[in-house]
Amino acid sequence: MRPLYEHGQPFSQVLEANLKDVISLVENKEAGCIVIDGKLGRGKTTLAVHCADYINEQKNLPPIKYDEQLGLGGAQFQSRLRLCYEKKLPVCIYDEAGDFDKRGALGKFNKMMNRTFQTYRAYRIVVIVVLPCGDDLDTRFYKNGIPSLILNCSQKHKTHADFRLYSVWRYHYVLDKMHKIKVPLQAYGMVEPNARGHFKDLEAQRAQELDIIGTGEKLSLLRTSETETSGLYNYKQISEQTGRSTKRISNIANKLKIKPAKILDRQKYFNKQQTTKIKDYIENQTGNPWKRK
Repeated sequence: MRPLYEHGQPFSQVLEANLKDVISLVENKEAGCIVIDGKLGRGKTTLAVHCADYINEQKNLPPIKYDEQLGLGGAQFQSRLRLCYEKKLPVCIYDEAGDFDKRGALGKFNKMMNRTFQTYRAYRIVVIVVLPCGDDLDTRFYKNGIPSLILNCSQKHKTHADFRLYSVWRYHYVLDKMHKIKVPLQAYGMVEPNARGHFKDLEAQRAQELDIIGTGEKLSLLRTSETETSGLYNYKQISEQTGRSTKRISNIANKLKIKPAKILDRQKYFNKQQTTKIKDYIENQTGNPWKRK
């Protein structure tokens, strides 16, 4: 049974009114972006799913499917966004999911978000961005009024959690405080929000499905981190480094009779020496390993 408040939604009525405003913006072909942040375990993804379900509901659609409207990390998000456009779905969630663990990742994220709103604003898709801290989003996004609603998940309880709600205008004061203190999230205690509210936990089955997806992604990130730290790279990573397809990399490895240094979860990994050998082969064939034929 879906846990709801008296007005028929799993979140406070003040959030429902603001979500309707965001939907109106998107229908007028304006940017519709909701930013949700907060400390680990405060319910950010749960709140994002509630918001996305509501937006779907307003378009007479069922609750979101995680494999269509939820992107864990930048690559998956861009794929989901294209799918939303193709299927005419009204909302897509970007969940940071460890994207910022690597050097330079934050800059790549902001470039990706710039492209997203340049391309998809006209397609009337609401984008919900889930981040550790709203300050991770480029300040220019706020100056340009792209996020129209900012939600900070402030406290988690046994069956529900609390949020603070900010307009983009008031959020500029939060950003100003964030830039002056060592712990940015403490800025939320220095600026009074436009409103406060609560949201319920997801129903058990959906919560379990979300947890399985999230845990799988975290394990994948840990595995990637572990292999890269050990100097091991799979076909996909070598493909990204050389600009060649994974099939092409596989064919070269087979031609050079290079056996993988390690196999994890059915994926072949090659050490630094083996990877260099593959790259050298490409360079000798083309004269430039970074240029496609």
